Amino acid sequence: MENYENGQHPDTAELLSISAGDASAELARHVQGCAACLVALDEMQHTRDTLRHLPLQEPPEHVWSVIESRLDAGQPAVGVFQRHMVRNLSIAASFLIAVLSLLFIPHAPQQGSTEIMSLASESRGLESALAYLVDDSQAMDLDTAGRIASYEDRIAALDVAISEHPEKIEIRKTMMQERVRLLRGLVEARSETMMAALRTY
Repeated sequence: MENYENGQHPDTAELLSISAGDASAELARHVQGCAACLVALDEMQHTRDTLRHLPLQEPPEHVWSVIESRLDAGQPAVGVFQRHMVRNLSIAASFLIAVLSLLFIPHAPQQGSTEIMSLASESRGLESALAYLVDDSQAMDLDTAGRIASYEDRIAALDVAISEHPEKIEIRKTMMQERVRLLRGLVEARSETMMAALRTY
């Protein structure tokens, strides 16, 4: 059972469950009474809405090749599961393109605590993207697995360091900049894994 006392807050996946309507009563109560969580939830919903309103992109050519080959009159009828798989692959490809496009949106330079807030907002957006990209069923080579583990370990270490310097703005800003850089690398690595999975179909 969740326990959000003693300064603990729900993670990204738990906050996303609120938008999906799957949150527990305890989680919902905590978020309703926690200003920080309400801000984080608002940022996630804004990121989600931004992704939804991006123009649809064409899936990779090989995905269309799969669709065309299975619609060929000489092939057996495509089953319900296969049709869902092809549709989901198209959606996944479009979402992946949208996520990658967000990585290259320029962010105007800011100063002091305002920049920290901007970096925190970007971090939450990247974490929201990761929540959709992570799939433990996806196979990956050792090099990619090692890169992902390294990114995750360094981000975790930074989170500890950031929590130890809440009042030192310049130190906190530098660490937040590094956190965003690492998160961008992690999103790219996870995106490569998803693209590799798409290429197998």
